[in-house]
Amino acid sequence: MAGVRKRGQRYYAILKDSAGRKVERAVKGRTLTEARKNARDLEERAWRTRNNLGTEPTAETLAEAAPRFLKASRHQASFNSLESRWRLHILPALGALPVGQIRPTNIDELLAAKLDDGYGQQTRRHLRMTLSAFFKWAMKDGLVERNPVHEVEAIAVPDANPKALTWSQLEALRDAATLPWLKDLIWVAAHLALRYIELRRMKWEHVDFRRGVIETTRAKRVTTRQRSESSRPAVIPDVLLPYLRAMWARRRGEYLFCYEDGGQLPKTSPHARFKAALKAAKIIQGYRLICRRRGCGFSETAKSGKSTPCPRCGFALWSKVIPGAFSFKDLRSSAITRIIDVTGNARVAQLQADHADMKTTLKHYHAKNVDVQREALNRAFGGGSSPPSAPPPQREMAST
Repeated sequence: MAGVRKRGQRYYAILKDSAGRKVERAVKGRTLTEARKNARDLEERAWRTRNNLGTEPTAETLAEAAPRFLKASRHQASFNSLESRWRLHILPALGALPVGQIRPTNIDELLAAKLDDGYGQQTRRHLRMTLSAFFKWAMKDGLVERNPVHEVEAIAVPDANPKALTWSQLEALRDAATLPWLKDLIWVAAHLALRYIELRRMKWEHVDFRRGVIETTRAKRVTTRQRSESSRPAVIPDVLLPYLRAMWARRRGEYLFCYEDGGQLPKTSPHARFKAALKAAKIIQGYRLICRRRGCGFSETAKSGKSTPCPRCGFALWSKVIPGAFSFKDLRSSAITRIIDVTGNARVAQLQADHADMKTTLKHYHAKNVDVQREALNRAFGGGSSPPSAPPPQREMAST
């Protein structure tokens, strides 16, 4: 029989779970008698599950079961994202429902509501996957007998479309950057294919000019409260070494990339300054023509920045440059794309990018380029045998 004890203001049951392990679980109850009754119900459910007798749906709410699921999932690398999905999306919508009474329609309503709120397919897909993982755990724990997410239609996510700048664009971007640290950051990132968080942590003591490598560090989560730093060597291309030596000659502190006073760069990437550099380098998508006359509010996009009269009020439209659809992260994609396209060695790109799986490198960081593909195909088939000659045209037989 399950034992019950009180700690603080709550009662806890000591029993064997569905796998036969001795566990301690919080149980509802305002009195000891009520807590013992609920503990017996838990023990009976676990016993029926161990003996494959089937169980009735549990009355435990999703909000009550979620902490145990999160505790069992704390070893996952994506735990922070998992916890935020529960806290921000799942529990506010479904937390009050008993786990055994959650239907596929409830999950459909949650995903539809997130679509109405403007969330994309990837976010809604992650929410569906998170709920599916929870119900798999709940089945093993004996809370439910089936996974309702299996009856919810899967959400298709478009294939990733990585973006990469050409080498001439990278040179123009470097020259257009007005701040010295931003100029250095762009050019080094375009050669090393490193993350911004790794670049901002770089110190001169980590650079080995003789071996041509640099030690990079970034934080990795060990537990929910503990983090550790992992380091790895990144190879420096020979063409970049003179540039790094010039940076060393004009260094202002212990960091490779720092402000004028030697202070470390912020944790977030310099999005606004990067967009300004794109505009200065003429890497743009087009122009937005805006009417600044009070009460009009007309705007449209155009390829030319030439001002024209507003079609509504006749006021001259004001031209605003739209920077290219690139972010600082695309410097990493640009370096990886160049390594693969020039050398054909995706393994080198994977090692430089520090990806555990080659699929990540190819799917999320290697940008497609039709010209590169055509050039490779021409090299592949250019030296082959000559094509067969076309058969001679057949002469029509004269009608008799």
